[in-house]
Amino acid sequence: MLHTPDISRVSDTLHAMVLTFSLIFAIVLAWGSASLRETDGWSQDRLMLSTVVNLERLERRNSGN
Repeated sequence: MLHTPDISRVSDTLHAMVLTFSLIFAIVLAWGSASLRETDGWSQDRLMLSTVVNLERLERRNSGN
């Protein structure tokens, strides 16, 4: 006779697997978003401003020659 698993046991296992994978996904997502946050270094705005200022200085320097 073929043995069929108890439906409630299969259902409990499935629920446990879904919960486990959901928790893993949430942890990975939280870690990823935390790693994308802005660091204490130079922001994009500061880098752009620095580039503009340096280009203006270079232009003034070259026009004086």
